[in-house]
Amino acid sequence: MTRITLLIFGLLWSLGPSPSFVLAQAPNAKPDKELYPVSWKTFEARDKNKDGQLGEDEFVTTQPADKQPLFRRDFKLLDLNEDKQLSFTEFRNLPGTVPFAERGRMPDPIVKLVDEQMQKFEAGLKDWDTDKSGKLEANELVQSAFFETFDDQLLVSRGPQLFLTRPTQAHWIDRDGDAGLSKDEVRFALEVSFGIRSWDGILIHRETGLISQSASFRWMDTNRDGRVSPEEHKLRGYDGDLTETRFKQIDTDKNGELSFEEWTSSEFKLVDPLRYFRDRDTNLDGRIDKEELVKTTPAWQAPVGAHIFPGFDLDQDGSLSWQEFAATPLVNQVYQWHTAIKETDGNGKLSPAEFVFESQERHPLMGGLLAEYFRRYDTNKDGALDHDEFEFTTPEAPKSRIYRMNIDGSELELLADIGFVGSNSMGSPDLSPDGKMLAFDATPAVGVDNVFSLSHIVTMPLEGPDKGRMKDLGFGNCPDWSHDGKQLAFFVNSGNPAKDQHGAWISNADGTDRRLIAANMWNPKFSPDDKLILCADRFRGAKQLFLYDVQTKDVMQVLAGHTILGVPEFDPSGARIAVTVLEDKQRKMCLIDLTNQSQQPAELFKLGPITDTLSTFTDSSRPQWSPDGKELIFTGRTEKAGIHRILLDKQDQPFSFGPPILPTDACGVPTPDHKQIIFTSSRPLKDFPNLKKFAAP
Repeated sequence: MTRITLLIFGLLWSLGPSPSFVLAQAPNAKPDKELYPVSWKTFEARDKNKDGQLGEDEFVTTQPADKQPLFRRDFKLLDLNEDKQLSFTEFRNLPGTVPFAERGRMPDPIVKLVDEQMQKFEAGLKDWDTDKSGKLEANELVQSAFFETFDDQLLVSRGPQLFLTRPTQAHWIDRDGDAGLSKDEVRFALEVSFGIRSWDGILIHRETGLISQSASFRWMDTNRDGRVSPEEHKLRGYDGDLTETRFKQIDTDKNGELSFEEWTSSEFKLVDPLRYFRDRDTNLDGRIDKEELVKTTPAWQAPVGAHIFPGFDLDQDGSLSWQEFAATPLVNQVYQWHTAIKETDGNGKLSPAEFVFESQERHPLMGGLLAEYFRRYDTNKDGALDHDEFEFTTPEAPKSRIYRMNIDGSELELLADIGFVGSNSMGSPDLSPDGKMLAFDATPAVGVDNVFSLSHIVTMPLEGPDKGRMKDLGFGNCPDWSHDGKQLAFFVNSGNPAKDQHGAWISNADGTDRRLIAANMWNPKFSPDDKLILCADRFRGAKQLFLYDVQTKDVMQVLAGHTILGVPEFDPSGARIAVTVLEDKQRKMCLIDLTNQSQQPAELFKLGPITDTLSTFTDSSRPQWSPDGKELIFTGRTEKAGIHRILLDKQDQPFSFGPPILPTDACGVPTPDHKQIIFTSSRPLKDFPNLKKFAAP
């Protein structure tokens, strides 16, 4: 059996036993003309032969000629028993003619689904109720097929261990707590499960066939207290200039807030399935075909309307009857159907467990309705929804590409697109000292995640006969050029297919002679004389920094007294480093003089607070020096997102540059002349309308 893990857009009511059930009212003995005076007067005026029925001619020819085709269609819709006559009860279903308080009782297709489930229960109860008490007691429940029968509707597939809160009491269906399930209790539970009523019995599907927009109430109830305040109504309501008026009209007890009962009782917040149908049946044939549905579905419901066919066309005749249409989520606005569903595993399929809008907890509210809709959308019956069957979002691993632009933000150019070595993300660019060769990493994705153990080091000439031709140098991340341009430093993640040990490595510029320098270290950076490698003991969070001698393998910790977050970079002299430091809960780009024993950071720029826990925060500032050591370029990630430039020998304030839509995860490197910058961006290509593509010869 399919199991739906159910979200609640805000559980408005408790699961505790309800003291009583909502009972049907006794029929009123008054005659119709006294009960429904306005609609009776209209009906009587059309009943020319006074037989208490309206024939088609009586119903139609009393209308203006230009409206008679519409009323001829309406006659067919209202003639529920198809006897070619309209009774007064049928006539009272006519929208726009009959006052709200006098509306009739249109058949409800969702109530019909509950009726069908009750038939299953009553049929099963004959065998399950061994003591013939009319109830299903705990011992009978355990031995019955109740769980298998109502798995979809009541989310009980885990059996007694979930369904029973104690050995003698059913979980939430046994509302009177007598350790037995009666027909009334099961009916009540099914009506909750199909969204017909709330936990405390408030009808969402009214007896008239009209449907409360309960999804809107839950959407507005931002603090999930079961009430809507004037502020919530103004923030998330859709009444425009009538916001205050509507609030007062709905707030019948005048206590300054809207209860769910007030909301569901208001004529202003009801969906009329028949009115919706009439507005969409533009050719007046009493059916809604695909073309009519597309043309008449409002934009906010378009994702839902796009997949109504064929699953909700139960007789598969290519169009919807009014009852088929009334069962669709376009009409049944008890749930945020139009809000994008996001699948969680990135496999391009939506499972029953993912067919929710907030999978906060397993719960039966709307469970039956979700299960029914899932089956209808699943037209190929494979137990999952694909993008042709339902509108949902498949998460993807973040994509990142490498760009080049002038310092003033002009002449934006795409240098490296995704795809090489199966990559989903290009990152960590670094330029050779002569500016002729670009090195970066290319990372493939598995499912919704970029997998850095599969990252490759890639080089690409920016000029010459091999311009633009990428070369794979093997597994690794975050390359750093030596200052003589002959070597690359990088780190390798564990779990790579080559089984290279995790740590900081060095290779020749062409990828040959790969050798491990520092095991279990990250982000290696060459010193200006290329004799030392500065490494970090972790990639995320606060780092410890160590200097490794390339030849002797001697190691020394540096800057132990500071909370280092970023990737450090030596200045051209080797006497200072630029690095992001955490001080007073603020990320700061700082200069640290390695020749000064105190090694106190000198603040250059406030980058802002961390956006995550300290242990998981990733800093991507990556400072880069000009050859003369007078200029720094680095990137931000929080509210100071963008590419920043500091002129160290001037009093000028740091300034940002580049397109205003640069992302927070950009990392960049300037060209040797500092006239251009090469950077990464995870923005989609469409965000760069004037983008040029790097032209290889």
